[in-house]
Amino acid sequence: MKNGTMRKLLSLVTAAVLMLSAGCLPAFGEALPAEDAPFGKKEASVERVTVPYVKDFVCAGEEQGETSLYFVDGGDIPYVSLTEYMALLSEALEKNNNRPGILYEVTRSREGFYTAERKDTDSRMIVNPEDNIIFFSDYNSFTQKAGVTASVTVFDLQDREDPDDSVDAAGLSESEAVSLLAEKQQQARQPAPESLFTSVAQSVNRGGGITELRMSDYLIDLVEQDGECYLPLQTMSDLFMNNLYLQYFYNEKALFGLKYQSSLLNRVYEADPKEMSQEFALFNYNELRFLLDNFYGLKPEHSIRDFGTMLAVNTDLALGLASTKPEEFDTALSELISKHFDDGHSYLHRYSWRSPVKGNTTSFHSLLDRIGISTATNYTVNTEFKKARKNAFPDQVPMYQEIGDTAFITFDEFTAKENLKDYYHMDPLTPDEFIIRDPDGQDGEAEGPDTIRLLMYAARQIPREGSPVKNIVLDLSLNSGGDSNAALYVLAWTLGQANVALRDTFTGAESVSYVKADLEMKENYESVGNGMVDRGYRVWCLISPNSFSCGNLIPAAFGMSGKVTLVGQTSGGGSCIVLPATSASGTVFQISGSMQLSTVRNGSFYNIDQGIQPDIPLVRMESFYDREGLVEYLHQVK
Repeated sequence: MKNGTMRKLLSLVTAAVLMLSAGCLPAFGEALPAEDAPFGKKEASVERVTVPYVKDFVCAGEEQGETSLYFVDGGDIPYVSLTEYMALLSEALEKNNNRPGILYEVTRSREGFYTAERKDTDSRMIVNPEDNIIFFSDYNSFTQKAGVTASVTVFDLQDREDPDDSVDAAGLSESEAVSLLAEKQQQARQPAPESLFTSVAQSVNRGGGITELRMSDYLIDLVEQDGECYLPLQTMSDLFMNNLYLQYFYNEKALFGLKYQSSLLNRVYEADPKEMSQEFALFNYNELRFLLDNFYGLKPEHSIRDFGTMLAVNTDLALGLASTKPEEFDTALSELISKHFDDGHSYLHRYSWRSPVKGNTTSFHSLLDRIGISTATNYTVNTEFKKARKNAFPDQVPMYQEIGDTAFITFDEFTAKENLKDYYHMDPLTPDEFIIRDPDGQDGEAEGPDTIRLLMYAARQIPREGSPVKNIVLDLSLNSGGDSNAALYVLAWTLGQANVALRDTFTGAESVSYVKADLEMKENYESVGNGMVDRGYRVWCLISPNSFSCGNLIPAAFGMSGKVTLVGQTSGGGSCIVLPATSASGTVFQISGSMQLSTVRNGSFYNIDQGIQPDIPLVRMESFYDREGLVEYLHQVK
């Protein structure tokens, strides 16, 4: 039996089991198509419906209008027109990084194929509705933000030869925006900064090549009518919007296109709770499989070949995910994420608007009955480290502190301004701003300036006249990750440039990008020796099992450089960048996505999910925060 037929059979077997359990008897014996027969619909009855459209990613605040959704053969699964959706994707990409000129042109061939071509990157998406297949000549370049040359990238950068002269034009007309730009340019005492970062080069930049998606494996139909191609709204959102941190919801009152964690999400929940039809519930289940098969980045680490196979042997979980009751789907998805994934980046945020619980947020304690062993262990370890630090610093933790000839820089999260150009206009800082308050003695959060401002202060304080500082300790022992731009700045601040290795598990694309920061805030990216290591300081990085995500990326990059000594315990991993997601039923969650942080050795990419081992181990937690003792100990290390 050919692999394609076997995959179809597996999907159909799973569907049959689920539908039978729900009391619905499919004609299973007639469902498996012949090898040559088209699996999807060549022609279908498509009804166009005009719906209100609410979005918040184009300008500041809410923007309202209307758009079209399509429903196939009287069903309740919302579809979109390929032509109309490509225009929407163009708008989303352009507004997401203030770069115009991203255009997609949709054409239909004589063979019945629909091609969406992106002109600026010469990449294509080809849809074959007869065989239910989607091809990408190069998915990464088809979906990449403008001005980025790396195949896969964790940051939004422009090339120096193509500066970004945009302004914050939220809520302005085109003429007002042009006037504001001209005024800013006239009043500037020096040319406006291009960016806090610049991409120097890519030492490795391997494209992923052709990607083929067989939607028939997921019982998802691509349809056409009167020369237009239609695809499910949720399928297109999973392919294109999630990685832009945009989320789409249709609550049968309006279509919402919202930024990740938008305050307008509450508007979605104004609709009445509603169960799913059998058709919609099966689509909801299969679309989730499609998303996870292609964009969950840790399948090999979890020994998951594909989610159809996994769920076929975890029947109770599969039945919950295929239930027509949204609360049962949400409970099963929460269990899948919390117990089976258990990876630190995957998390269910809000139940579906369809659910009677109306979007209540899950919490750690509400998940204790189905929590994974890694999450439970990490919670315990994190609590113990916080207690140890609380004992050493009863009231507050200084984010910048000098002990003898050693400067300690501590931050528990990577934070940065959304607009990086804001750093060129910041007021001077005072030491009193740099504290981590711990009001309840257990769950302190960093207050005050962000990571980049903290390092800007340290860069002025450490080399001041008469300074005794010769050593620097970056304390990431309770750092749980955060903003990737802040992480890039930490690497550039320390090493002179940030070297970031990424692999896309969906396409196989790989890149190593060299990035420099404007550390002196003088639009000077090319100066040699502007990192603290190159300026003669010895740098140590304090890590623990709590050093997660970007807190794990930093020691990985430090380890590759050979210029920073790692001290403490093996870091907490977290190799995959967070991917926001929604289900077709409207559940809001996130997963470890397909963009995988890596190290490179002998030309091969290795993910860093198992954490980074220290060069100098510390066994006792108290040793992390006994700073006088730690300084004395590090002085003995040659």
